[in-house]
Amino acid sequence: MEKYRRFADHATGIQPFIPARTAASAVHRFVAAPLLILLRAPLLVLLVVGWIVPCGLVLPAVVGAVVPALGQLLRAMFLSVGVRMLLLVMGVFSTEKFWPLTTATVGLSEAMAPKGGDVVLANFTSYVDVLYYTAAYAPVFGFAHDDGITGAPRVVTKGSYGAVGYAVSTYAEQLAQFASAEGIEAAVAAAKAKNAPLVLFFEGTPTTGKGVLACPDKLLAGVPAASKFFVHTLTYADCDADVPFVSLGSPWAHFAALLGRAYHTQRSVKIMPSKTPQRAALPDAAILQRTLVAKLCEASGLRALALKRSDKAGFLAHWKQTGGDAYLK
Repeated sequence: MEKYRRFADHATGIQPFIPARTAASAVHRFVAAPLLILLRAPLLVLLVVGWIVPCGLVLPAVVGAVVPALGQLLRAMFLSVGVRMLLLVMGVFSTEKFWPLTTATVGLSEAMAPKGGDVVLANFTSYVDVLYYTAAYAPVFGFAHDDGITGAPRVVTKGSYGAVGYAVSTYAEQLAQFASAEGIEAAVAAAKAKNAPLVLFFEGTPTTGKGVLACPDKLLAGVPAASKFFVHTLTYADCDADVPFVSLGSPWAHFAALLGRAYHTQRSVKIMPSKTPQRAALPDAAILQRTLVAKLCEASGLRALALKRSDKAGFLAHWKQTGGDAYLK
């Protein structure tokens, strides 16, 4: 790990691109994990072929061609149920809390319920995050980064299926999709047109979940004043180091590691709307952006890093030179 120290965050020493590995016993590696994979894989195929594709994709498309609003409703409903079953079969269990953490019952007025065109600011660790948010909101997903030349923030927008593909693609493949990137205004408009919120992965690329990459400058400046900001964080238990952190390595290897573990603990923290700063209270977009990211870090317990998405390119080049995995993210 010492040879990668210069690519870590200087203030904290955190390296957000190299996933942790746990030492597995021979019994787990050669007996328990293969059995779990053999049990879960057929169930996942059955769910995808028997429920998600026909009910979450084909049926809403057919109905939506006649009645668009009904098609969107059916897609959100059937896809949410199907994805929740997928997570259950994969052994991913979520503990959901509101922040500030309270034992009191949260009323409906405080519920985390973003509407069409609202923006949910989220950290980005795994394609499992995409599945969770699909089940929770049926949103449009946005992956943010700057244009690499002027520093202007851009957003690649994807539906649920495209977002999973983007999350498991290599870093080079993600950059290739930059041609379809657009401004944040267009991304919010695309979400509003589908009556869905925009889940904005402001880091732009997955990390190991040890820290939060810097948000591109002026990213939120173009968000319409009518859109509300929400903050939602997902983290994983430290003991579950084999959760598919897709910053490095083959997605199939990560998927096998996911299925080979008995369970994974996913910690979901939602900041109550009344505790989330809005444009009316903080009209300065730069201050609003820093405040929202600070709230996210406070709720998740993650450290804010000075590293950006673009810092990953230099790290990957060095990783390859020093004999890293051939399938790079």
